Order: sequence, then C-alpha cells, then structure tokens
Amino acid sequence: MAEPHVRQVLLSPQWDGYDGTFGGKVIAELAAAAQCAEGFDLLSLTTEFLGAARPGAAEVEVLPRHVGRVSASVVVGLRQGHDRARASAKLARVDGRSTAALGADLRGVRPPEELAPFEPAYWHLPHCRLLDLRLVDHSGRGRERRTRVWLRLDTGAPEVAELDHAGRVAVLVDAVPPALFFDERAPAFVPTLDLSLHLRPGVALPEDGWCLAEGRLVWATEDFCLEDVTLYARTGEVLAQARQNRRIIHTSDL
Repeated sequence: MAEPHVRQVLLSPQWDGYDGTFGGKVIAELAAAAQCAEGFDLLSLTTEFLGAARPGAAEVEVLPRHVGRVSASVVVGLRQGHDRARASAKLARVDGRSTAALGADLRGVRPPEELAPFEPAYWHLPHCRLLDLRLVDHSGRGRERRTRVWLRLDTGAPEVAELDHAGRVAVLVDAVPPALFFDERAPAFVPTLDLSLHLRPGVALPEDGWCLAEGRLVWATEDFCLEDVTLYARTGEVLAQARQNRRIIHTSDL
C-alpha cells in the first residue's frame, strides 16, 4: 500500500461562495491532487463536504489506493485543522482513439452571443465574478424542472488560469444555477453536500470557452434536493456529467 503524501494549496478569497470557498473550487483542488498516476486520465471524482473551507492555506492529502494496468484509485482530502472535504477518484489509461459518442442536437439553441448576461440572486458572491452566464431557458412547470444555460470562465483571471482541465469542468458544473432559485419562494442558499463528477476523457473545452449546461432537478423536499447536470460543447458532444445532493437553506433559517 502506497504511503499518503501532502501538498499545500492556497484558496484565494476570489473563490468565496456562501459561507466559505465555492464548492467547485474545492473539487478542482481535489481533482488536481488525485491525478497522481502518470499515464492515467481522471474519469470520476466523488466528493463529500464535511465543513466549509476558508480562504487561505489548506493541506491536501493524497493516498493512492490502487494502481493497476488499466485503472487506478486515489483518495484525497482537503484539511484546514480538520477535514473539510474528502473524495475518491477513479483514473484509467485511455488510448485516445476517437469513437462515436451520444450527445445532444443543439441546432435549435440560441447561441450565447445572442443572449444577455444572466445574474442569479446570489451573483454578489466573489466567485461569480470569474464566470459569465447566459440563460437559454428554464422549465418549471409540471414534473419537469430543467435549466439550460451557456457559461464560461474568465480565463484571463489568474484564479482561473491556474486551473487544469478537470478543475475548470468542476467549476463550470457547480456554477449551473440551481433550479430552486427560479421558484417564487426561492431558498437563501443550496450548498452542496456531495457531488459525483464524471468526465469524458480526451475532449478539450471549446476554444472560446462557451459550454452549454443542462441542469435537472430530480427531487426536492423542504430541506434537501438532488440535481443532475450535463455539460456539452457547442457541437453537442458531452464533456461531463454530475449529480449532487444539496441542503436547502431558507431565509428563515439564517
């Protein structure tokens, strides 16, 4: 069994979200640390949040559990005094051969250049300044709760430039506006409890940065909800998928 090793990271206040560092940035740090096996691509990362990560120094512990011929497993954790987040990662050797992949037909979707910038209710949070969102549509009637939005990162910002591919995908996926914020009785916040991210290997983000995300509310109670997100390139190719449990915090709870 391999021995764990620790790397130091610095969480910039520019990534602040609700009550701590934006979850997508925390996942980005864990994903970067998990890619510790040479020749392997990151396929998935399942993260659970145990407490709010604060701006400043943090330790990321990396423990390779298994490195085989075709796949590897790594456990990572981010600590500030105690564990703030833990994740398990699955990596694999990908031969890079192009194969047909199911995707979406985006020909009827208005491009981001034709849409006005979209600012959700929480847009005052610092990490939102690193993002550009353009709402395509939201369906909140009947049983369907679906949101489609174009989004991209400000790649000119140093805080974004330092992210690797998996980190940028993690931030984009977690930046999709939660469906409950479109309700008449919108919550105050919906922090992530856990998030499972699945990446499609060998596919780069679009050169202009624009990705289309489709979020879907699977279920919701008064206190918790489950959401899915699929991230697409302009061609309709799937870039990543995610599923996350969220806690629902109402204004009366604050």
